[in-house]
Amino acid sequence: MVSKIDRSFDDKFAAAWYGIGGTFSYKFSKKLLAYLSNNNIKAKNVLDVYCGAGNFLDVMQDAGFSCVGTEGSAAFIRFNQKNYPDMKFYYSENMANFGTKEKFDLITCIYDLVNYLEIYSDWEELFTAAYKQLNKGGSFVFDFNTLKRLSDWNYTYYEQAKDVDYVESVKSGVFGKTVIDYVYYVRDGEWYDKTSTKYTQTSFEVETVVKSLKKIGFKEVKVCNFDLAEIVNPETENKVHIIATK
Repeated sequence: MVSKIDRSFDDKFAAAWYGIGGTFSYKFSKKLLAYLSNNNIKAKNVLDVYCGAGNFLDVMQDAGFSCVGTEGSAAFIRFNQKNYPDMKFYYSENMANFGTKEKFDLITCIYDLVNYLEIYSDWEELFTAAYKQLNKGGSFVFDFNTLKRLSDWNYTYYEQAKDVDYVESVKSGVFGKTVIDYVYYVRDGEWYDKTSTKYTQTSFEVETVVKSLKKIGFKEVKVCNFDLAEIVNPETENKVHIIATK
């Protein structure tokens, strides 16, 4: 069973994430839709693994997809059920347990969520689960931070919005891991409430990931950049995007 990832943050964190942290998901959804169109891929439904506040699925639904999401956060589940009543969401502490026997044309796991799994066998379990739930010709799309990035990834980022202040800090080399802190200060009248979460990230060689996907049965595995154009030397990149087709 895939190791449990702590997603015990509260409802205020979920709402704040939707407003600020969902930018990556929104931008990537546009890139993915362009890729599908340019390659004449006729996908009809999508499962987004650990879908967060649903920013990605929101765009995909507008594009005509039937959308399903999984989450290990009860706060995100509550947020999504309220905001997207016509979508299905499944709570799962195990990223590889999708909660449905439905088959999909497209399965996604984006925003370096795979990096939260510290044991490589957990990565392989997720890959295998995605393969089993895909229709023939369907694609599993995910991204991860490379060993290069995690070897020396240190910064602090601050953003201020109307009712939310956001601080993100990353530090490499903490007991061999990379630690990421997300902190929101959400306005509540004259005061701000603090809500936060913390993750560690681990990575593995891109070549190892590609070999695993092919061994599982994926017929084609593309290693791409954010624009979903194939790249020649992925180990020199900070982040790679994988498109694995069944």
